[in-house]
Amino acid sequence: ASGPADRVDVKLVEIYAPVVDRRAGPLAEMNREDFTLVHAGRRRPVTGFARAQELPLTIGLAVDTSSSMADWQEDMRRAAAAFFESTLGDRDRAFLTDFDTRPRLTQPPTTHHELLVGRMGALEFDGYTALYDALLFSLAQFEGLGGRKALVVLSDGAASGSRFRPERSIRQARRFGVPIYLAVREDPSRPLDALQRMVLGRVAQQTGGQAFFFSNRDRLGEIYDAIEADLRSQY
Repeated sequence: ASGPADRVDVKLVEIYAPVVDRRAGPLAEMNREDFTLVHAGRRRPVTGFARAQELPLTIGLAVDTSSSMADWQEDMRRAAAAFFESTLGDRDRAFLTDFDTRPRLTQPPTTHHELLVGRMGALEFDGYTALYDALLFSLAQFEGLGGRKALVVLSDGAASGSRFRPERSIRQARRFGVPIYLAVREDPSRPLDALQRMVLGRVAQQTGGQAFFFSNRDRLGEIYDAIEADLRSQY
C-alpha cells in the first residue's frame, strides 16, 4: 500500500481433518487428545479443537446442466432437497451454481433451503460440460468466507468444454480449504474411461473430498448421505 499499513504476523493455522476407520467409515466421537500434530518432524501444540457440528458450514452445490443431464432434473432436485434438509443447520448456508459450456451463479449463499431447491427447478439444460471451469468458478464463491466449507458437484464427468486443467482446481481448493465431493453420473452405454475416473478421483482425494460414480437414479440419495456423514466426521 502507498499509505500507512499494519503488519500482522499470523501464527494460528486452521486444519480441517476428516477421520475414518479401516473400512473408510466416518468416526464422529474423537477427542482432542486423540490427535497429534507434527510439522517438519516436530510435534506442535493443538491450540484449539472443535467438532464439525460446532462450526458453521457453507456448502456450494454445482449442478451440471449440459444437455446430457436434462432427464435427471427431477431426481437431482429431490435428492438435493433431502440433502439440504438433513445437513444444513440454523447457522449453515449454501449457494447454487450451474454450468454447461460456462458456469453461472444461480443462487448466492443463503440459509433458505427452499429457495435453493426452487432455483434448481428453474434450471435450463443445454451445451457441453466445462467441468473444471465450473470448479474454479464455484470455488471462487468461497473467498472470504469463514467456518467449514465444502463443494458438492453433480455432473456426467465429461470435461470436453473446459479451458482449465484439473490441477488448478486442486490448488484453488487447497487455498480456500474446500474439499470437493464429486457425484459423477455415468451413462452405461458410454462409461468414462480409466484416465477420466483417475483424474476425477484425484481432484476429490487431493482436496479432502470423495468421488462417487453411479448410473442408478436411486444411488444419488445414498451418495448425499455419505457426503453428509463425511462432513460430520470432520474436526
